[in-house]
Amino acid sequence: MQFWAAAKAHGGRIYLPHGAVGGFDVLYTVALMAEAKGQPITAEIHTHKGPASLKNTPLFTDELMTTPEKTVLAGTAAEAIRILPTKVNVAVAAALASIGPDAMGAKITSVEGFAGDDHCITMETDGLKVTSDV
Repeated sequence: MQFWAAAKAHGGRIYLPHGAVGGFDVLYTVALMAEAKGQPITAEIHTHKGPASLKNTPLFTDELMTTPEKTVLAGTAAEAIRILPTKVNVAVAAALASIGPDAMGAKITSVEGFAGDDHCITMETDGLKVTSDV
C-alpha cells in the first residue's frame, strides 16, 4: 500500500504486468464494480505446487514428498508473502490488481509428483463470479 500512496502523492503510476497469469484487468474491473455499488467482494488464489518447489521454505517437510496432496498454507496474500517471499509473486500481483493483499485469500496445496504451478484465482461479488485457472 506504501507504493500506491507514493505513486498517488507524486503523480506516478504502478503497472502490474500479467506475466504468467492473465486477467488482472478483469480482476481490477470487478473490484471497481463492487466498490462503486458498495457490494461485498471476496477473492482467493489457490496454488498447487510440487513439494520439491517448497524445499528450503518454512512450509516444507519430508512427508510432503510422499503425501498425495496436502494444504500447506491457508491465509491471506499478505501472510503468504511474509512466509514465502520468493514463491507467491502471482498471489501478490493478483491481490494488488484486485482487493489488496490483506483481504485476498491465499491457499497453497502441495501435490506429490506435480511439476510447475497451477493458479486458480476466484473473485466474487453480488451477481458476478470470475475464475481464472492457469
